[in-house]
Amino acid sequence: MTEKIEIIEQRAFMLCRSLTDVTFSPLLTTLSENLISFTPFTNLTIPENVKRIEALCFYNCLSLQYLEFLGEISFIGESFISRDNLLTTVELTIF
Repeated sequence: MTEKIEIIEQRAFMLCRSLTDVTFSPLLTTLSENLISFTPFTNLTIPENVKRIEALCFYNCLSLQYLEFLGEISFIGESFISRDNLLTTVELTIF
């Protein structure tokens, strides 16, 4: 089922403090506002079809250390990685 999801509404995973891993659908095109804010992820890989990252998507992910985008990003919202204190690596291509 996850491979058919194209849209995940904003705040879908926000405050899911016990969530440690997520596999996004390869059809996903947008990371919604506050999608995973306040979650304990340490590493995330974003699928190739994602082109938009909305505001505050990764806000206050205090354990996040590594973030990789496999595709080309055409839009990045305000403060998309704000207050991610341990984040040391972001790999992305801006289109």
